[in-house]
This record gives sequence, C-alpha cells and structure tokens, in this order.
Amino acid sequence: MFDYANPAASIASDAWRRGREIVAARPAAAGEPLRTSFVTSALHEKLYELGFRSIEDLGPDEIVARFFPGVVARLLANRAAPSRQNGGHVVLAGTF
Repeated sequence: MFDYANPAASIASDAWRRGREIVAARPAAAGEPLRTSFVTSALHEKLYELGFRSIEDLGPDEIVARFFPGVVARLLANRAAPSRQNGGHVVLAGTF
C-alpha cells in the first residue's frame, strides 16, 4: 500500500494544481520533499510487470467517496466541476 501523486501538469484545474503545491510544501518543510510523481496508466503497467495482479487505485474522487462520504453529495451536486482523477492516489497492490 502506498500513495502517489500524478504530475502537476496533468491536473486540469489551476486551483487543484495549487492545492497540490500546498500539500507538497508540508513534507518539503520537514525535509522530505516529494521528488516523484507517476502517470497512473504507466504505474499500473509497471506494477503488472513486477508481478502484481491485484491493483486497487483510488483517485481523488474515490478517496473522497470512501473516506469522506458526507462530501460526496456536494461534489455530485456540483458536477460542473471536472472529475478529479488526476491528483493524489492511494494504491493497494497484491500478487494474489
């Protein structure tokens, strides 16, 4: 299990890109800057090459739905907002 972010350039919304910068500033201030990001499809391909067969990858919308369900109704009501599949992700990968 690990988390990762997509490259900033892949995030369509200026506000969401700025949010990514703000979140990245926290670990950087503690001496642990975020040095890498992954394109989701390329990461999945690499995980399969390494022998992982079960990959659950939660993008921003799925993270909100699973861990902050009270927010989902507001997101759905404002569906003019772009889908947030590019941003932060949480992955669970297994060889089973």
